[in-house]
Amino acid sequence: MTKKQRETLIKDDTPQADAHADTTAASSATTSEKQEKIAKIEASSPDKAQDEKISKGEKIFNWTAYTGLNYFTNLILSIGLADYFIHLGGKKWLEARINNTTSFLRKFSVPVKTAHHNSKIGWETFILTSGGLALLAPLKLMEDNKRPIVHWLNKKLGIKQQTPDGKEKTPDEIHIEEEQPKQSWGNVIWRRILGTAAVVVTGLGLDHFARDKNKIIPPESYNIGGGEVVTYEKKVLGGKTRVTDSTFDWINKTVKNFRGKGFKDNGIVSRWTKLAILDAVFTVITAVVMKVTNGSGKGKMPKEIDNSEDPIVLKESTNKLVIENEQDRKNRIFSERVEKRAKELISYKRDNGLAGRASGSFVEAIKNNEGNSAALNAGM
Repeated sequence: MTKKQRETLIKDDTPQADAHADTTAASSATTSEKQEKIAKIEASSPDKAQDEKISKGEKIFNWTAYTGLNYFTNLILSIGLADYFIHLGGKKWLEARINNTTSFLRKFSVPVKTAHHNSKIGWETFILTSGGLALLAPLKLMEDNKRPIVHWLNKKLGIKQQTPDGKEKTPDEIHIEEEQPKQSWGNVIWRRILGTAAVVVTGLGLDHFARDKNKIIPPESYNIGGGEVVTYEKKVLGGKTRVTDSTFDWINKTVKNFRGKGFKDNGIVSRWTKLAILDAVFTVITAVVMKVTNGSGKGKMPKEIDNSEDPIVLKESTNKLVIENEQDRKNRIFSERVEKRAKELISYKRDNGLAGRASGSFVEAIKNNEGNSAALNAGM
């Protein structure tokens, strides 16, 4: 519904309101009635109701970006990379990182076994987030171009995207349920760091709090560099291994009941299944962090988000709101001044026996709602 249509409906519905607004109270009441009528008309407008619900195009975008790309693609890519670094050709690279971190922690008087174990758990958990790091660029490009993508999807789906006068809306004019400002690379990287940190802390916490103190694993030895070897003689079963192994055993038994045999020991299916058990949870954590910090909700980080290229429709709405609020403020100040002057005028005329001799210019100023102090002063 256009502005002209709203004004016509209001004018036809309240023909007497403006014609007889000769007092401040009446004028304020009329303004309030107008605002209420506009709100009711807009709320009942079919166009508004249609515009303000999430479109199919945006639903597809959200699923593709945050479920498809940032979860399933992230999950598969992370498992593949983790398998390469933990079990295959990248193993030596990962061991070097673990040993370097162990040496760093020992500088703070951390026992060698504690330093090595936590370094190993931390780095193996971090590797499980590597898929998300590789997806930073495509996710940023999708978020930066959400409006054009949603506009294109809606058009392909045959969804009408029209203005009240029948013209097709531009990408900047369509309704977006979850709007986010364009973000800098620094912000996107920072969001990923938050997600990765949350995962690593979760992995370390799980390994510590879910460990089985009653189960001692066979002795393990690791070369930590510089000719030094660390050996775990009586190491309890860590929570990470405990959760992975117990879950995998249940999955393997279920598969065996259906197909007659389980997974091959240390085969690619077994390795990937074990990695997926924890990574499925870790990927949820990073996906949620990336989602809630995209700028559309409470996770918004204003110091990092670059809003210099916000969609035009957001800028116009913001500017309009500022203008309307400023006008309301001026009208309120004017009303307070008029009320104060009216009381002073009535008191002055009563005290000086001039009741009934109202100044024309003062009355005219009230009728016309001209917030002009000169006009008010002229009426005194």
